[in-house]
Amino acid sequence: MSAIFTQKEEETGRVPALYRALANAPRLLQAWTDLALPLRYEVSAPRALRELMILRIAHLRRSRHEAEAHRRFAIEAGVPMAKIDAVADWRASEAFDEPERACLELVDTMTLSTRVPDGSYAGVRRLFTPAEQVELVLTVAFYHCVSSTLAALDL
Repeated sequence: MSAIFTQKEEETGRVPALYRALANAPRLLQAWTDLALPLRYEVSAPRALRELMILRIAHLRRSRHEAEAHRRFAIEAGVPMAKIDAVADWRASEAFDEPERACLELVDTMTLSTRVPDGSYAGVRRLFTPAEQVELVLTVAFYHCVSSTLAALDL
């Protein structure tokens, strides 16, 4: 647990409240970071794109904590403020390119439905490698888990 806290302090200057709460179940904190860290640092799908997806999830799930944290990460990843500000109404914005639109469509479908129809996944399938497709789907699924955990633990 101390290694996880040290890594977060080095990365962000603090240990997030979520990690402090999860530390009450040390093995689960370890399992959490075993998925979270590779999703953040060891994937080939662009970080800026994944941060846009996470911001969209935060908007749809009304997760203020997640939105605040990932707004900073999006800026660090080079996402322009115009895109960050437009993510809430991305369909009406011309700020997003085809890959971003395909991924935001995936977020919306996975968040608002229990099934992802072929049409909603077609852009992701066409524009990304099979490995990136898995990374993108797991990003959405994991950050659904993050927003649910934050809400349930009242963080």
